[in-house]
Amino acid sequence: MVDIMNKQFEKSDDELRSRIENSLQTAIVEQCRKEVMEEYFYKYEVQLQNIRFITYMSDAELERSIKLTIDLLEEMRVINNGGMDEKEFRKKVADIEKNCEDEFMQQLYTWDILCSQYIAKIISEIDKVRRVGGAYAMLISNPGLKNAIYVVYEVLVDNFDDETLYCQSAFFMLRAIMRMHSEEVKGLSSKKGE
Repeated sequence: MVDIMNKQFEKSDDELRSRIENSLQTAIVEQCRKEVMEEYFYKYEVQLQNIRFITYMSDAELERSIKLTIDLLEEMRVINNGGMDEKEFRKKVADIEKNCEDEFMQQLYTWDILCSQYIAKIISEIDKVRRVGGAYAMLISNPGLKNAIYVVYEVLVDNFDDETLYCQSAFFMLRAIMRMHSEEVKGLSSKKGE
């Protein structure tokens, strides 16, 4: 039996990373790209859990968002390898919930246990790619992204070697990034498996 406490998850090699990036691009284009707005700029209709939204992205913005998605997951792997395994993660979250009754403050404290300097840098880069900044980024876009990071970490902690789970998490995270500069809508067609 493998001792999870001491297990180190290997960084995705270039071949695996490239394969995941290509799969993400194919999935988003096939499932979500709806209309050419101008050359290399498209309208996407996306569903993330029960939220449907429209966003507009260039090919370059989509490609960069995909790379940043994998960067986020790889930094989460570093955090896991650094000692924030599932047991430690659950303990810290339970301590926060026990010592702080305010749900908003719980979210802030919980974010502190996951936020590395590199994750903060990636979020700043994502803000640029998604064209958000200032108060909008701070109050609207980034809290949603941070929540997605928390959810993905909760799923992937101690499971970074599960390629299927990793790919599903990357697809979820990419859609969370796409949502940062979007317009929520009702009545978009829903596709099976979204």
